[in-house]
Amino acid sequence: MKIEELDSQLESNQLSGFWRTRVPSHACEAPYLWKWEPLLDGLLKASETIGIEQAERRAIRLVSPHLPIKSTSHTLQVTFSIVNPGEVAKAHRHNMAAIRFVVQGKAPTRWCREKSFLWKKGT
Repeated sequence: MKIEELDSQLESNQLSGFWRTRVPSHACEAPYLWKWEPLLDGLLKASETIGIEQAERRAIRLVSPHLPIKSTSHTLQVTFSIVNPGEVAKAHRHNMAAIRFVVQGKAPTRWCREKSFLWKKGT
């Protein structure tokens, strides 16, 4: 069987061989160190300035000054969000690669599949 025939057969079944996927080159990225104080200051100011109803997420992302796009890196996006006491952020979904860390706060609750999870320091 020729590759073209295999590709055609796969395509007719809504499948695709990974050999046809163009993986971007993995060029090195220049490092950058974000300082905590300006980030925290920005979050606290956002918590006073931006209402939870004004934005789906009151979040600040880390942006590399070495990239042509506003992103943390070519393969990673890092954001910090702040939810004030008594606020409830709108429910949303993530893909399986989303990771959450509680950096500061008291017992924020997260919901997953209608179960409540209490997050606190040390857990």
